[in-house]
Amino acid sequence: MIQSNYIRRKQSELIALMEASPDRDYITVEDAAKFLGMDKQAFRELAAQGHIPFAIGGILQRSKYTKIPKLPFFNWCLQSSSSIVVGTEMATAMNA
Repeated sequence: MIQSNYIRRKQSELIALMEASPDRDYITVEDAAKFLGMDKQAFRELAAQGHIPFAIGGILQRSKYTKIPKLPFFNWCLQSSSSIVVGTEMATAMNA
């Protein structure tokens, strides 16, 4: 399988993001936005409007909230592939 350095780097970043804070089942808006190359406030706005399929967001008493569960985020990032390669190891996507 031929992969660019960019793809390998993003795959490694995704794995690191999933392994960070193993006691939490979610990632921060800041981390998700950075990974996707988005402005964090724009991410919050889109989540509150329901435009980000893996994010839970809305407006409660005039305050916006956003929650990003790890598994839906991971699956969304891998929706076009069945596996990812990190170094020499193969990690199977959790789409099964």
